[in-house]
Amino acid sequence: MENIQININKIANSARDSIGVFCFTECGAYCCRKGALSFGDKSVDLVTDNNSEKFIRSEELKEIGPNEYLFDLSVNGCPRLDDNKCSAHKSNLRPDCCKDFPIFIDHKNKKVRLSPRCLAVKKMLLYSFEKEVISLGYSINTCNPD
Repeated sequence: MENIQININKIANSARDSIGVFCFTECGAYCCRKGALSFGDKSVDLVTDNNSEKFIRSEELKEIGPNEYLFDLSVNGCPRLDDNKCSAHKSNLRPDCCKDFPIFIDHKNKKVRLSPRCLAVKKMLLYSFEKEVISLGYSINTCNPD
């Protein structure tokens, strides 16, 4: 079971890498400009470039729980987005939802959710990934979880 999980994670990372050029050339990093970004306190300084108070005042950033934040990307996009590229992409403090997007893996239930907000998903650019995942016994869901 552990080997399958490792394989799924490798396949997912490869799939994410495969759409990188599409993301900043054709898509324009839509996911970083629309919707919301949820993250813990370890990522707040990275995402806001050490300027969280400014974003709290503008109501783009809200504390939604203990050590949990929600950033409204629809106002000005992610502050770390520079020319459709993430300037914090290589940081270990980058929020997990950014690292995982657009492929979210639930190993316990053997399910993979593809974000319906992702233009690469909508254009079926991850089709070969989907076939590999299904062949390993996981199911694919492109709907929102709720």
